[in-house]
Amino acid sequence: MIDNCCFVNRQCATNQEWDAGWHAFQRNECPASQPAAPAAPAPVSAAAGQPIDNCCYVDRQCQSEAEWSDGYHAYQNGQCAAPAQPQPAPPAQPVASAPAIVDNCCFVDRLCQSEAEWAAGYQAFQSGQCAAPARAVSSAPTRPLIQGSDRFVHHVNVVLDLMEREAPEWYNYAISGLSFIVEVPIPDQDMTHECTALAYKSQRKATLEACWINKFQLFGWSAKYDQLAAATAIVHEACHIHIGDAGLVYESEYEEKLCRERGGGVEIALDPHQRYWKYTVRETGEPVINLHRRWCAEGYYPELYCPTFQRLKGG
Repeated sequence: MIDNCCFVNRQCATNQEWDAGWHAFQRNECPASQPAAPAAPAPVSAAAGQPIDNCCYVDRQCQSEAEWSDGYHAYQNGQCAAPAQPQPAPPAQPVASAPAIVDNCCFVDRLCQSEAEWAAGYQAFQSGQCAAPARAVSSAPTRPLIQGSDRFVHHVNVVLDLMEREAPEWYNYAISGLSFIVEVPIPDQDMTHECTALAYKSQRKATLEACWINKFQLFGWSAKYDQLAAATAIVHEACHIHIGDAGLVYESEYEEKLCRERGGGVEIALDPHQRYWKYTVRETGEPVINLHRRWCAEGYYPELYCPTFQRLKGG
């Protein structure tokens, strides 16, 4: 209810002015039906979280103390437009240093913190299970997640670096088949233990026993032998994953034969002149490198074998 000319046609700041305005209203000395509500082109915004209690935040521009006082009293008497309801802030999106190539749902629709969550996010992205498709996806595969001791992670990365540098066809074949390479600890590395590796098709995972790190170094041989051996194991297990991806079902012995061939292929690519590996094929006595040359010439897996020999002098 308006009962003071200070709400109508005058600005009041002091108690004396407000008292005079009240008496003027009682004497009908201000037009009670014309409340003063000058429009403001740019009202001041209230600070975030601050309740609005002044028309200076709503429909007028206030600069002097008297104008702010007038705005306050006008608000208390409902003489300014209803204040805009504060809009809730949009929920914070997961913060991550997303690379230019998005390949993980952790960059799209979920917040990931643990290694397991990041691994699950990667798998979900590959299966198209996150909310929005990535805008920039490279067709180039990324390296698998390597899990294990520091020595194991370092060794596998050295092997992958070697493959990427000297046998890029086999490098791409390996990393496009595997999402995880996981170390399996062994109690003791005795000299007679045969290192094993396994492929898990549904998980796109290869497990390698820890002895792949230094099996041959235990005999006093060069570290290069262990690198070549690990490369052969990685490609062999990637072969099983690729077979699963293709939906092919082979008799186990035949599948093993196919994957041994591919393991032999990376062996030749990394050691083309057989400086380290001197193995022969038992059934024929044929040197491994000749066998792979023949496979290339006969059209077996030319996209993998033949580039190796084209790079060799006289190949």
